[in-house]
Amino acid sequence: MTHSFISLGKAKALGYNDIYFSFSGLGDNLVFREALEQYYHQTGKKLLAIVDYPDFFKDCDSAYFLKDFNMGVINQLFPFKNDELFIEGMSFKLHFLNGCDIRQTKEGQYFTAWAYKHLIARICERLGMQGKIEINPCLPLSEEEKKFGRFFDKNQIAIIANGIQKYKTWDLNKVQELVNRLKDKYNFIQLGQKSDLKLENVLDKRGVFSMREVAAVLHNSDLFVGSIGGLMHLARFVGCRSVISYSSGEPLELAYYPCNVNILPRNPCSVCVENKLDPQHEVCPFNYKCMDVSVDEMVKGIDKAIQMPKSLETETVELDPMPLPGLEDFYKHKKIVQNHALTVERKRITLLYILGIPFLKTVRKGRKRTREFFFREKNKVLKT
Repeated sequence: MTHSFISLGKAKALGYNDIYFSFSGLGDNLVFREALEQYYHQTGKKLLAIVDYPDFFKDCDSAYFLKDFNMGVINQLFPFKNDELFIEGMSFKLHFLNGCDIRQTKEGQYFTAWAYKHLIARICERLGMQGKIEINPCLPLSEEEKKFGRFFDKNQIAIIANGIQKYKTWDLNKVQELVNRLKDKYNFIQLGQKSDLKLENVLDKRGVFSMREVAAVLHNSDLFVGSIGGLMHLARFVGCRSVISYSSGEPLELAYYPCNVNILPRNPCSVCVENKLDPQHEVCPFNYKCMDVSVDEMVKGIDKAIQMPKSLETETVELDPMPLPGLEDFYKHKKIVQNHALTVERKRITLLYILGIPFLKTVRKGRKRTREFFFREKNKVLKT
């Protein structure tokens, strides 16, 4: 680990009293990294942060990062008094940076509400930044890393089959159809986790590489094909153009990179975009038509993108500074997750009762599982 990763004691000795963190996902960490870079370039100040992908921050000199800290540790230490972390005789003020908003219904329930601006810009705004910034993120790779990840002489396309959330997951049958139609024209490499469903007619590299190696593979690929998610962001950070089956479940501006070819669904639904439903924590009543993306359009998008220049287009965004947050959104997000777990548990119990399974036994098991869930929530990394 580089000199940018420091201990709590070192941070306090350097005069730090505030710690910043965001969600734990890959895309969230990359977006957070770029916001820290932008903040340093505008103010000349290095913030103290907690991150979950330290390998993607070891070359970042725009901030300091706490060693051996991540969202899992934050959850173990939860709850906090007055938004402050008391540890080893020291206290730090905590700031949770959320790229979206969290609102409340008339019934008092919290839900995630989209912001109509790029996530990078949104976090910059929460840091109080103003003026214009250029969305042109970069994750530097070493010369040795750049030599890794090219498996075909030409037309190498990295592809992923699965998504973390249903509203950002393209139908696997369509992904396979896409590969089948283009397998004689392009060379596909399947990335992702080992647990992802395997595609046919691809070079299978699921779960094989470290995350830095995945970054190198994307850097050396001619295109990335997938949906909104961590690898889409990572591809942009290492200079790889993408063709994205882009969900209409969130605003286009939220994760928009002008260099990408974004293929929208044929009959987009606006319910989630208008914040009438929270697709991250509520079940879609319309069978996720937000991901009804045409294979024909994806084929056209790939044929178009492969001809585009290697240099990637950028975007300039105007910032509207916001008050610096504490942990208010962190607490609200925890309530959203807990309410979602309770809803799922109630539906499970109801279904088992309808199927004739003894109700009392089911309720007892359900209560036990719910208690176990809340216990685990304090000890695991939040994933969105």
